[in-house]
Amino acid sequence: MTMRRLRNVQTGPLGERIIRIADTIRTRAGLSEKDIYVTSAMDGDHGPRPDGSHHYGLSGADGSPSAAIDFGGYDDSEDNTKDQRDMQAFARQWQKDIGSITLELIHSTPFSDDTGFYIKEGRRFAYDAGTRDSHVNHVHAAMSRRQIEAAERKLGSAPAAKRVQPPAEKAAAAKPGTLLYGWDASDFDWDRGARPSHVAAAAREGIRFFTHKVTDGTGTVHNHAGQMLNAAKAAGIPFLGAYIVPRTPGNNGHGSISAQVTFAIRETTRQFPAWKTFPGWFWQVDLEHWEYDQVAPAHGVEMGRLLRQRTGKGVVLYAPRWSYGDTLTGDDPLWASNYRDDPAVGFKSAFTKGGGVRHAGWHAYSGRTPRILQFGSRCVIGGQHTCDGNAFKGSEDDFARMIGAPVSASLEGYEQMIFGKIKGKKAIVKALDNNTYVPMESWTACKKVLDAGAAKLVEFDSLEQLQSVLGSRAEA
Repeated sequence: MTMRRLRNVQTGPLGERIIRIADTIRTRAGLSEKDIYVTSAMDGDHGPRPDGSHHYGLSGADGSPSAAIDFGGYDDSEDNTKDQRDMQAFARQWQKDIGSITLELIHSTPFSDDTGFYIKEGRRFAYDAGTRDSHVNHVHAAMSRRQIEAAERKLGSAPAAKRVQPPAEKAAAAKPGTLLYGWDASDFDWDRGARPSHVAAAAREGIRFFTHKVTDGTGTVHNHAGQMLNAAKAAGIPFLGAYIVPRTPGNNGHGSISAQVTFAIRETTRQFPAWKTFPGWFWQVDLEHWEYDQVAPAHGVEMGRLLRQRTGKGVVLYAPRWSYGDTLTGDDPLWASNYRDDPAVGFKSAFTKGGGVRHAGWHAYSGRTPRILQFGSRCVIGGQHTCDGNAFKGSEDDFARMIGAPVSASLEGYEQMIFGKIKGKKAIVKALDNNTYVPMESWTACKKVLDAGAAKLVEFDSLEQLQSVLGSRAEA
C-alpha cells in the first residue's frame, strides 16, 4: 500500500521510503487511508534551494543523505477537530515508534493533552515559536538514510523496489461500451522529464483523452500546457482539455471565481488557441482541499458554470470523494480519484491491479456516479514515469456526449478517416480505420469529406512526425 498524496508531490528514493514507513505508522495508529496523506516533499517552498531544508536533501549527523516529507489531514468531509486528532495520533505514534531514530519531527496541536511533537536528531528539541506555529496544519518528518534503514528493520517496512522500465502498453482497438484511457498532466510532469514525444507515444499506447494544467487561481500559470496539448492534437488524441484549479477568492491574493475563469481562458488561448475550434475540447475543473486552501465545493461548481457560459464547451468536475463526500451540488460529470495500491507500472496494468471496472472509485457520491476515475498517480504512460492514469467507462461516442462534442456515430454513411497533412504542403494522407494509408492528391475531395464532418485533419510539422502517428507506410 502506498500512502495517498496530493497530485503535485515530488519525491526522491529516500522520500518514497519515508512514505512507506509513514504508512506503517498510520496503520499502527489505527488511522484509515483517508485520515493522513502526503502534502509535500521536494516540491513547494521550504526555504532557499538547494540547502535550506531537508526537503531538498541535506544530511544527518550520521553523515548519510536525508529527505523530508510533510503529512496532512485536512482533506476529507470530517470536521477539523477530527482531522487535528488524526494528525496528533499520527505524530504520537511516530514519536513512540521511531522518535529516537528521526532527524526531525515537528507538529503542534491545539489540544491540552500533549505538549507538541518536537524532535531533532532523535531528542526533544525546543523549536522557535514561528516554527511551532507553522506546523499546526501538518506533520513534518525528516530522516537520514541510515535512520530510514533502522526504521525499516524495526517496523518491517521494506524499501521501495528498484524501478524497472515496463514494456510499452499496447493500444487495443476501441470497442463500443468498453474503456477509454486518459492522462492529466502539468508542469510538474515536465519537471520530471515529460516531453511532447511522450504524448505521441501515449497516443500509440491507447491514450484517448489528455488534459494539462493551465492555471491556478489568478496567480499561477503552467507554461508547458501549449506544447503538450499541441503534441496531443498532432498525435490524434480525440479529446483534449485544460484543467484549472479554483482557489478561494482572497486566499493568498487570488481574485474572484469570475476573474479566475477569465485568467484561465486568456492563458489557454495564448498557449493553445486551437481549443476554440477543436471538436473534442472540454474543461477540467480541479477542485480539491489543499493544505493551504480548503476550497469550498461551491467555488468549483461556479467555475464550471462560468466556463460553460463563456465558452460553450463541456466541463468535467474533478472533485474527489475523499475531499468532498456528498457535499457537491450541480450536475457536472464527476472525475473521481482513488489510487488503491498505486503501483508504478504501465497504466493499463495499474487499472487492472486496482480492480478495473469494479474499482471502488466508481462508487457514487454526491448523487452521481463518477464518469472518469483517476486510478493512479505513479503510472507509466508513453514511457514517462509518475503519471496520473485515468479511465472512462464507455466509447468515444459516450465521451463525446458527456462533453457535448460531435458524435461520430451520427455521421451515418461516411467512412471515419484521419487526414494527415504536413505544414506548407498540399499532399494529404488518408488513414483508414484498418490502418491502411492512401495518398490523397485531390484537396477538393478531402475538403468535401472534412466539411461533412466525416473526418478530421491533423497537421504535422514534418514527415517524421506524421509517420510517428499514422505509421511508416504513410506518404506525403
